[in-house]
Amino acid sequence: MAKLVIIKFTLLIILSILLTNKGINQNPTDEQKITLFLNGGINLSTISTQAPFKNYSTSGGYPFIGISVSVRSSKYFFIKTGLQYGYSEIKISQPYRKQRNTCLDAHLIPQVRILKFIKVGAGFIYSQVLSSKTVTPDGSNLFGFKKSNAEGFGSFASLTGGVNIELYKRAEIGFTYSHNVTNSHINYGNLQVSVNWHINKKTQKKTSPKAIARAQILDLKNGTLLVRLKTSTPKIEALKKSGKNELAEKTQKRQEKENRAIITAFSERFNFCKVGFFYSDNSLKVKNRIFDGILLNDSLQPDTAIYIHPEESFFIAEFGNTEQDTTQNFSHYSKATSQEGRGREPVYYGGTNFGINALIIRDENFDQLQNPFPYYIRTQFRSLKKHPEQWIFLFPVALISGAWNYDDAVEKMDKKLEKFYNRNHE
Repeated sequence: MAKLVIIKFTLLIILSILLTNKGINQNPTDEQKITLFLNGGINLSTISTQAPFKNYSTSGGYPFIGISVSVRSSKYFFIKTGLQYGYSEIKISQPYRKQRNTCLDAHLIPQVRILKFIKVGAGFIYSQVLSSKTVTPDGSNLFGFKKSNAEGFGSFASLTGGVNIELYKRAEIGFTYSHNVTNSHINYGNLQVSVNWHINKKTQKKTSPKAIARAQILDLKNGTLLVRLKTSTPKIEALKKSGKNELAEKTQKRQEKENRAIITAFSERFNFCKVGFFYSDNSLKVKNRIFDGILLNDSLQPDTAIYIHPEESFFIAEFGNTEQDTTQNFSHYSKATSQEGRGREPVYYGGTNFGINALIIRDENFDQLQNPFPYYIRTQFRSLKKHPEQWIFLFPVALISGAWNYDDAVEKMDKKLEKFYNRNHE
């Protein structure tokens, strides 16, 4: 019967490992993959016996120490294994004596996270009995008792299950119950209460916006800036469908003229890094790093001679409206519960939610860069073309910090990038 239980449980463990490995990349997290624990606590043992071990009873709590390793195989699944050294003492009433066993336990326990700070698991424990002593009263002995080697207690395997609760970033408490399945003479159960301390737990540090910007400006300097050119395709197609062919043709020519002005500006005024061009219709291909046949030359024609290495960094530039600056600045600490446990969590505040017409730089995922990176140049002249009535309001801003045309905007961006690069990488 015991062997059958062991076989079933072995199959369960193998199945759990296969399932966790299957999901290893499905739910990636930033949580540390391998965590070492220093374990300590007490064993609370109970025994009900069969012949020849009659009259054995329960014991109190006795200490153990150990070390274990937890390997994260996916977002929610872990494999925990380790060694523990400890001893247990069982009182025997007739005749009165104590049975003291010293064991080295090896365990293998698959675990699953059910809450952010709670894991449950079930697995195997193999207990190697290092020594087994009988302690009996002896008035002739200086200490009042004597020890002798005992027989009948051998190494055994147990099934185990339990729960671990993370108390703080580096500590957790565990409650585990095990029951032997290989020794038919002894019905042995053990409740273990442990405190587990993370030895190599790394505290996740938030990368500062300044450090991110320093890395980005270096990547841009050594990479390529791809300028996204609009096509106005949806607008042109809509005009054609409604029979406004003449207006559709004017829209197309106006867009082509604007694109040529942008290309000329970058070709003549931008020297910070390599530059390429692509139509907005091919944005998805660019995001997936598929550049064949979509990068344009100065004549707005696909040019296979323009090449971006698969490992090369690239950024996106376009004329449009800025988004909210989500740069986070430290405010204060607050109490919080996370996957790392319970503790303090920094609170940040972000930028102002407003949009302005500008030349904008984005990363390869088309996400707008953030301060302190010089990611935009105001282009009020584009707003004035669409809304001449706003001239009285926009003119003072453009006079101080904006650009008057595409050449001016690109040249200002080139100078800001060069200045930021020199300040951070001299």
